[in-house]
Amino acid sequence: MTARRPDTQRGREVSERLTRQYAQRRAEQAETVPDEPAEAASRQATSGRSGRPKGAKGAGPQNALPSLPSALPSEREEVTARGPLPLIVRLDSVIAEPVTWLWNGRIPAGKLVTLDGDPGLGKSTIALTIAAHLSRGRPWPDGAQCPEGDTLILSAEDGLADTMRPRLDAAGADPSRIHALTAVKTSADHGTVTRPVTLADTGIIRSAIEDTGARLLVVDVLMAYLPAGRDANSDQDVRSVLHGVAEIADDTGATVLLLRHLNKGGSGSSPMYRGGGSIGIVGAARAGYVVGADPDDDTGRVLACVKLNIGGSEPDSLKYRLDGDTGTDAARVVWGEASPHRAADLLNRSDDEYDERREVEMWLSGVIADRAGTVAAKDAFGAAGQLGYSRDQVKRAKKRLGLVAEKVGMSGGWHWTDPALSTPEGSAKGAKGADS
Repeated sequence: MTARRPDTQRGREVSERLTRQYAQRRAEQAETVPDEPAEAASRQATSGRSGRPKGAKGAGPQNALPSLPSALPSEREEVTARGPLPLIVRLDSVIAEPVTWLWNGRIPAGKLVTLDGDPGLGKSTIALTIAAHLSRGRPWPDGAQCPEGDTLILSAEDGLADTMRPRLDAAGADPSRIHALTAVKTSADHGTVTRPVTLADTGIIRSAIEDTGARLLVVDVLMAYLPAGRDANSDQDVRSVLHGVAEIADDTGATVLLLRHLNKGGSGSSPMYRGGGSIGIVGAARAGYVVGADPDDDTGRVLACVKLNIGGSEPDSLKYRLDGDTGTDAARVVWGEASPHRAADLLNRSDDEYDERREVEMWLSGVIADRAGTVAAKDAFGAAGQLGYSRDQVKRAKKRLGLVAEKVGMSGGWHWTDPALSTPEGSAKGAKGADS
């Protein structure tokens, strides 16, 4: 059969390249042919005189020379033949573009952004508040113009009906523009089954963003969505996972907001190292933020920038507080003015300013505010135990904060209420009990 000659420039280049490879391979083989007769005889005994393995029909020798192509090879055939190929972009072919923003000067569009903070300080509520602004195109707290768009949420800690929807309503969101990705549906022998979503499900996440037209993806919390077998403290593991997520953000233009709890780093630790997991997480992000207690206000909070290595200088910190919404019985963010405190000020206060007693007080007041002014005593004790606080520490903090202990109904448990945030009806106010 007569070989078809490639008649395009690319065909000629490929043919010439393979011809050179062919000649080079022949030269290499000529240099490596053994001179010892015994070695040659041994090779004949094991492979047969033709150099083929015994029993093989028509098979060439193991290092057979490549034949010249009979047709122009496809790109896939070239990759298969040569192995992985480098993808190189010459920078004079790249058109420079300005940075695009979801929140001007604070949250870049199409990038990874981290939001860190201790439980009870309102990370999740802030994320939903951002989604609420976006859902209606309502100006941002600093007056910057806000685009209108949808949000996709991955939430491992809050219920859709009893927590997320009330918080969105309290924030004035358009719920038709907020979407929750709750699971992955797959086929099975007897129908379909669902499994949890992980950040390794890049195809699923990409499809969900494209289907909803989301401009924001909230991952609450990041550690809950790392795939099995990946170590959150391994720089290599987290970067390999976040690489795929960053590609989705870049391709779709959607900002990915990654929420994290703080680690137990001591005083003096850089805010860059205080987010849970590997430093590679904030390293992969283009912007990072932290929430903390306001040093100047016992009930206040501050949102401060940890890093912003794209598009300009570090933005001002913003004050905020968490108030109970009377219409929805949920916490909502009330923004304040700019704060002079930076991220390091919030995380690295001295022992005199931030001793353990004060820490428990701030944590408990945050839990109360985040739950619209009322928390079940057993829930408070359980959450405190996970953070290493004792029941006695929590009880003393409850007393110093002036919380009221109430027994809900005849068979209900004890609840602690902040009178300034909530005034529930139908409860036995002031009743004392074992957990009060």
